Amino acid sequence: HNQFTTIFSLLSTAKSLRLLDLSYNSLEHIPQCTNSNLEILHLSHNKIELHPNECVYLKTIIELDLDHNQIEHIPNEFIQCVNLRSLNVAFNQLHAFPKIILQLRSLNKLVINHSKFQHLTTKDLFDKYFYRTINILNLSSNHLQTNLHELTGLKALTYLDLSHNQLHEIDDDFKLLSCLKILKLNNNKFPSFPSCLYEMSYGKDQKYIGTIL
Repeated sequence: HNQFTTIFSLLSTAKSLRLLDLSYNSLEHIPQCTNSNLEILHLSHNKIELHPNECVYLKTIIELDLDHNQIEHIPNEFIQCVNLRSLNVAFNQLHAFPKIILQLRSLNKLVINHSKFQHLTTKDLFDKYFYRTINILNLSSNHLQTNLHELTGLKALTYLDLSHNQLHEIDDDFKLLSCLKILKLNNNKFPSFPSCLYEMSYGKDQKYIGTIL
């Protein structure tokens, strides 16, 4: 906990730095680290809005934590984050699911809870980009209302948090998510237990969804 409002470009000379935690400050911009080898960057609890010209500073980042900021939109320039594997943008002001995130081919963990969107993007886009990559997806505490057919092609999912939404049902093809081990559905509006979940196979090694809360 400090009161930094900016980090000077001198940060770029710290070539041996791999992890930087600047959480709980008053930063309004992404630190300028174009020439660094930084891989893990934690910027939670700041005042960052994420402008297009700042994405260039994130090219080397593998793990990025931007929760509790003031992000309303993720710009197309975010596609430059080619090494990103873990992204946390929870507790921001996102009114729509950011489609550009789907094109991050290395991403396997996405935390985007406590935003304000009601719908996801099309299933075609999820299938095209996230089919084999995304393992952990947290969409809790949004305003999702559809049956989320868009997610049924994410065959690599092992953890899915859909709790605290406005769901009345989930798509029947959820039963095809064979790698899924943890599914959180608590605090929704299901009139009864989703029937498709009864059809999930235990398989050879007796796997099943670990938790349905």
